[in-house]
Amino acid sequence: IKATETSAPDHILYDLSINNFFQGVNFGNNFFSSSLNKIRANTCGTSFVFASSAGTAIENQMDNCYSHAPTTLGMKLSGVKGLMINTYNSGSAGSPHLDVSLNSTGVIFNAPNFEQDSGTIASGSQCLLIQSGSEVTFNSPTFAAPSAADATAFLIRAKNTSITYIILPNVVNKGANIRDIFVENDATVYLFDPNNQLTDNSISGNGRIIKLHDIADASPKLTNFAMVQSGGTIFTGLSP
Repeated sequence: IKATETSAPDHILYDLSINNFFQGVNFGNNFFSSSLNKIRANTCGTSFVFASSAGTAIENQMDNCYSHAPTTLGMKLSGVKGLMINTYNSGSAGSPHLDVSLNSTGVIFNAPNFEQDSGTIASGSQCLLIQSGSEVTFNSPTFAAPSAADATAFLIRAKNTSITYIILPNVVNKGANIRDIFVENDATVYLFDPNNQLTDNSISGNGRIIKLHDIADASPKLTNFAMVQSGGTIFTGLSP
């Protein structure tokens, strides 16, 4: 299924099974205010593609969609704004689950399941890639049975100036070699992981992992905090 470059608002796709295509669903520029519900892409090249060169793929929602054993990639997001993805299920036979690139912002995954049904993630690759100034939130994500060819592969790789929020992750039946989070260049990952599910992390360049659970558990208890850029100034206290 492919949406054209013409304006395509208020579409509803429901209860479809798409099998063995190069791309299962492809929506580009001017696709907005639309809904995908119970769409299953089986053994396609890439299951779901949202790609906008003009930032006009906005305010879309996915509910209960499933990517099964794609040969290349589960989901590709590029230049999207305000995409809500609820209870997404991604099953992999060794291909990555997600690639978010080119300034995709306001992307929220609620209770996604990223499951490796077979195979291994390739050397130097990752399950989820967040890059190029994108901003993505994962609320209660589950990573099921992930494994990799060697220790250069990660569950999550954040690059460039991306911002990633990972809230209450869950890892089930973790396999061989695969590591957790790699933050590189100027990327920032905000991690709330009080159960210590993601601990095997690496940072290069000016990348940062900010562990919100450590801040919350500090003594005295901290409920608010401020971030200041290098050389910046913050004023606190009471005025006279």
